Amino acid sequence: MKKKNLFISLLVVLIASSLFMTCSDEDTTSIDSGQQINFAIGFAEKVTTRAATDDSFRSTFEPGDAIGIFIYRRNPGEESSISSNALYANNIKMIFNGNTWELEHPIYYLNDEILFDIYAYYPYQKNVVANALDYDAATEMTDLLSASALGIKRTDKQAVPLLFSHLLSLVHLSIDKTAATPDFDDTFNVFFHGVISGRYNLQTMGVSNLGKGILQMSFLDELNTEKRSCRAWIPAQQLVPDRVFSFTQTTKGKEILLETVFPTPTTLTQGGISQFQITLDTQLKQDSTYNVYDPYPKGGDYIGMVIEVYNGGRSGKVISLINLPDSKWSNNEVSWVGCVDSWDGILNLMKVQQLNNWENRFPAFYQCALYGDRWYIPGVEEAYPFLYTYVGEINQHLRRIPGGQEIDVNRSYFMSTEISPATVYKIYPRTGSTEQMPKSDSGKIRAFYEF
Repeated sequence: MKKKNLFISLLVVLIASSLFMTCSDEDTTSIDSGQQINFAIGFAEKVTTRAATDDSFRSTFEPGDAIGIFIYRRNPGEESSISSNALYANNIKMIFNGNTWELEHPIYYLNDEILFDIYAYYPYQKNVVANALDYDAATEMTDLLSASALGIKRTDKQAVPLLFSHLLSLVHLSIDKTAATPDFDDTFNVFFHGVISGRYNLQTMGVSNLGKGILQMSFLDELNTEKRSCRAWIPAQQLVPDRVFSFTQTTKGKEILLETVFPTPTTLTQGGISQFQITLDTQLKQDSTYNVYDPYPKGGDYIGMVIEVYNGGRSGKVISLINLPDSKWSNNEVSWVGCVDSWDGILNLMKVQQLNNWENRFPAFYQCALYGDRWYIPGVEEAYPFLYTYVGEINQHLRRIPGGQEIDVNRSYFMSTEISPATVYKIYPRTGSTEQMPKSDSGKIRAFYEF
């Protein structure tokens, strides 16, 4: 769906060719007039409430866009119900050619007494049903639309209006930076934390089966070192006072690892547009700067030791003060999770946290979460210098910190980076060798953290 015109004019379609619908033999023989159903396509909302996709939040269809149409039949006096009425036309595809809409198969009226309840949605999907239309922004983020026309019969004659409404909520985020923040580069990412999936009913326009996760947002503008804009189409929800957006950038010397927390609940409405302006500021107080091998955090109650610094010591990387309890990478999870990053274990952690019931399915990642928010299993290349090259020096400084526990050079530590559906990397600190280990094996964990 493109993003251009203020309002899309109603387009009337004359439907032609063969019949394709789920109907009984009696219904088929009752098509005595051969009258086909014509449709007019448009939008129901005003521009000010439209969740669309151009800079001015306006919608229009583009050539090749397709909608799906369901038709249910009922007799006069019967209630309109997707669950109990007979399905007459099952997910018929209708495609926009740039000027008109064309059905892949024509649809015909029945006799004058039969009423039709018509439901349509965009974008078209195969193998869906009208009361269980699944949407997952992590799989494919789009502007989900629906339309309905109830009680339609042959004597109505005129084109059936299908005026589409927006089922999702559009989040638009503008991000600025201060002089203390590194310039944005092509590794900069923005993540939304909240509800990202659901199951929609085209009759009620309601949503169920809401699923939380972490969604990478889509940028609108070209690369810009001072400002970025991005969007996400997600189910309507209330954002509680918690982490909502997070930001990462991994290029050496330009690291960004920040998050925003909303102080009060914020409601994202169905068909609404929510715009947020955020300024990133990595400037910390001078007494919060660190040197390599400093205990972390300052002020006591140490949980880690700094092993890398940048941005003048205002940002850096920390290793956990202790070995976390031996755990399995996953409980017999013989499938790709998507943890393929070798240099940034945080990205691997985000992949895991997008999955349902991840706390029980991925014990090692959960151990990191129990240790503290945003602690993670490092990627294999990320960990290599600290678990091999400089392991002797790191152990020497760990011994000087109260509660510090040395890295066990005689045991292997497993990484977050996957090798195959069943295996991940592990590192032997004594030799520096990297080998594969089954995800279901129990192994040692040394967690990392970025500040």
